Amino acid sequence: MDPTPAVLDLDGLRHRNETWLAGFIAALTGAVLVGSLPRLFLPTDGAAVAELGLVGFFHVLYLGAWLILRAGWMRSSAETAWIASTLEVSVASIALVLDATWDPEFALKNVPVALYVIAIFACVARLRPGLAAFAGLLAASEWLSLYYAVASNRELVDPALQAPMAWQRAVLFVLCGVLAERFTHVMSRMVTDVQETTAEADRIRRAFGAYVADPVVNRVLSGDLRVTTERRHATVLFVDIRNFTATTAGQPADLVLSRLNLALDRFSRQVLRKRGIVNKFLGDGMLALFGAPEDDPMHVQHAFEAARAILVEADRLRLTGEYPDLQVGIGMATGEVLVGDVGGASQREYTAIGATVNLAARLEQCTKDLGVPLLLCSRTARALGSHAAIRRLAPVRVRGVPGEVGVWTVDAPDAEAMSHAEVSGHWGMTLDAIPEASEEHDRRLHTLDVPDERASAAVVAARRPR
Repeated sequence: MDPTPAVLDLDGLRHRNETWLAGFIAALTGAVLVGSLPRLFLPTDGAAVAELGLVGFFHVLYLGAWLILRAGWMRSSAETAWIASTLEVSVASIALVLDATWDPEFALKNVPVALYVIAIFACVARLRPGLAAFAGLLAASEWLSLYYAVASNRELVDPALQAPMAWQRAVLFVLCGVLAERFTHVMSRMVTDVQETTAEADRIRRAFGAYVADPVVNRVLSGDLRVTTERRHATVLFVDIRNFTATTAGQPADLVLSRLNLALDRFSRQVLRKRGIVNKFLGDGMLALFGAPEDDPMHVQHAFEAARAILVEADRLRLTGEYPDLQVGIGMATGEVLVGDVGGASQREYTAIGATVNLAARLEQCTKDLGVPLLLCSRTARALGSHAAIRRLAPVRVRGVPGEVGVWTVDAPDAEAMSHAEVSGHWGMTLDAIPEASEEHDRRLHTLDVPDERASAAVVAARRPR
């Protein structure tokens, strides 16, 4: 199965944002600390030492928090978020207190309002309901408390420092908190919606992944399947368990189904390993596609490797006694296929139709008459090239195709010898050159003027030339 997109975790996002905020504040306070060092040498600035001590304290505090959060030694929680927001809002108030001890009017005029606003909007990143509104109220209350504390001890003669100004700033902080709270709600809702949508898509993948190939499920979920009905150059495999009805007659039903499921599971795994999809299971067989619905420039090679691997799996199941009578036949054809979803309004399925699909089904039927496990058409053989371990058979006649057509096969692999080897298309053998004369047969094979309602229902009549 293709990797499933990770479900967006709200708590994980909160933790990452908290870690980022801690690192940002540590970097900011560090820069302020370095830039303010010259103030220590100004004799008229008595608050410099206290302010730098405050900045240094917050720098160490947030640097430690960043290291702890980044290392995963502690997870962000609601409690830590509320504590951090309280500290950040209080930074401006503490700075105001330090300045007020030396010059109260200067402190009230130059109180870092921006620090209050930044602390309020930093709550948005924490995605905690109510936190931003709390920060706005806290900033307003701290500001008013400090203002009236200063005004009660000293008469403020500057018109800009009268009570209306103080209340204007307090209202500003409350409004910033309300706005930030709205942002928090919208962002939290967006994250939750994405989380729910992703979880639902993952649930659908798990539910339908056992019935429909993963690439098809992904395209259905993306919504583009119905608009991508198209012609593709692909390779088709028809796999059939030979004499299934005869060999299972009289056997318990549960044994028959368990062996059938075991074989089809092993076969389908080999298809998926080579970037193919199992388009459908056809009773005691299956139809596999390579090169559709996803592009695969090496679909012929991958299909051939999958076919060889299926033959190996069949031998293993037979030799180990898991499926004692197992024999398979595989038909393999390469060419143009029409792929897309078909069906009614209530139920649809992704499928492939066309002469290439019919040809693969007919070649699979021919394996019974010719006594070989795998048959390939001319186009497939040419695409594999001379490095593939295939050999040419005598031409055969296939119903619906005028004249004789060339077919190729492969010797059944030795399951015991290959039990620990990777199945590959490079077998170290040389194939007889494929003659150009097969081009005409190939053209006829892939332009069959026959119905292709269901490839699995195609009736094949083949015989050796006499």
